[in-house]
Amino acid sequence: MATARTGSSDDKSKAVEAAAADEAVEAGLTAEQKAAKAERIVKDHILMSTAAGVVPSPGFDLLAGFGVQVAMLARLSKLYGVPFTKNLATNAILPLLTSVGGLGAARILGASAVKSIPLIGSALGAVSMPVTMGALTYGLGKVFSEHFASGGTFLDFNPKSWGGYFKTAFRRGKDVAAKAAEESKDAAAKAAA
Repeated sequence: MATARTGSSDDKSKAVEAAAADEAVEAGLTAEQKAAKAERIVKDHILMSTAAGVVPSPGFDLLAGFGVQVAMLARLSKLYGVPFTKNLATNAILPLLTSVGGLGAARILGASAVKSIPLIGSALGAVSMPVTMGALTYGLGKVFSEHFASGGTFLDFNPKSWGGYFKTAFRRGKDVAAKAAEESKDAAAKAAA
């Protein structure tokens, strides 16, 4: 029993040491290196968001995607040395998402809700929702990467001032997410062969 406690304590110390080492490395990165790492973080989370969009249950796809987006913001904030809590991230994300407007929000909710239509709903949702979730993730990633790179934090984030940039990034994100989803399918097909 004492061995289990020692092992657990050792694991915690190793995790703390690893986290400190990561922070030291990230603190020493140039602005260009941080921007490149931020791009990688966003791309990774776009892939996860497109996967969340495939969840067949309406509403659960949105929750899964939102969880991926919060995780992305946690990684970006760590990269830029910005204090992070889930509450801070949620309070920053939700007002920004409303900047896509009523029609945009209706499309997002509709892409999820269509999955409830018997027989064809899952197929339609599986086509539209992954790209929508990926585009939202891309837009959020772009906004917060820029905001954090300029020295901003969650506390001084103003969704209204970033709304136009988010809309543009969201539109661009549709193409990025569609390409990422296609690359993911190709990779899976090659792995299966």
